[in-house]
Amino acid sequence: QRHFAALQRLHAATIERAKKASIDVALIYIPSCVTTAPRCHGDESIGVRLGMRTSPKWLQGTPPIVRALAKFARDQQVPLLDLTPTFRAAEAEISKAHEAKPPQSVALDFFPHDMHWTPKGNDLAARAIASFLGQSDVFSGLSLPAPASLATLPD
Repeated sequence: QRHFAALQRLHAATIERAKKASIDVALIYIPSCVTTAPRCHGDESIGVRLGMRTSPKWLQGTPPIVRALAKFARDQQVPLLDLTPTFRAAEAEISKAHEAKPPQSVALDFFPHDMHWTPKGNDLAARAIASFLGQSDVFSGLSLPAPASLATLPD
């Protein structure tokens, strides 16, 4: 709570300065592996091995941090893109495609050894962000390629 309040103050000041300078602003929430991928809750996950406590309930619904961030975005009148549903949908798709393999062996969006995005995860986020920017009024002066025209990574 205390850290989020400090973050809100920092972002509010940044947004205020940007608006005064006629700079468009949007917020993008980047989810943790523990809110999108079941394999990040297994004993082999780097977070669990490092002592991080996880809960499978984090894989469902809107994370509390996102609810707070959405309220903050509404109060600041800036659009918010939550990448959680995008990554959850990708996880569900790849898990369905690899049902014969245990979830820990399916690596689509996060590296299993450090929870950072894989190239596929970066591609997934880039497409979601490009789509968001193309559909919102933020950065309306930019000429953005349609997500389908972005380069596709090899499997």
